[in-house]
This record gives sequence, structure tokens and C-alpha cells, in this order.
Amino acid sequence: MLDIIAKEHRAIRCSTHEKVLINGVLIAIYAPAQNHEKHAFWNHLKSLNDIFTLPWCILSDFNEMLHSFENIGGTSLCASKL
Repeated sequence: MLDIIAKEHRAIRCSTHEKVLINGVLIAIYAPAQNHEKHAFWNHLKSLNDIFTLPWCILSDFNEMLHSFENIGGTSLCASKL
């Protein structure tokens, strides 16, 4: 069972409850694609560790690439991002 804890601009936080499973927090997010928004977003994610006492898990599209061949169209990747 999931109970919604909070709805944010780019995230939904839910608590999980099940008799046979460990209670925890599930966070589903869609990270910003624009570089100027990413710093605040990552700082917010770091701060979550201080909020939850239960185990927590993030499901996400982080809008980050590991390799330059993953970029199709859009802005070119700079080498410092890889």
C-alpha cells in the first residue's frame, strides 16, 4: 500500500506499508533537463537523507547521460559532463 506524503513540482513522495515488507519511502521524480535548474535539484535530493529515518528509494529519469553517444539531437554534451 502507498500513502502520498508530499507532492512537489518534480516529485511525489509516498510511504510504503505491507505486512511482509519493510516500511519505507518511495520517491518518483523527473529531474530538470536544463543545466541552470540542476544544482538546486541535486542539493534538494542530498537534503532528503536528513529527512527520512526509514529506508528510501528513488525512481527517476535523472536527465543525465553517461556517454556522448546517448545524446540524440538537442544541445551537444561538453566533455566535463561525461
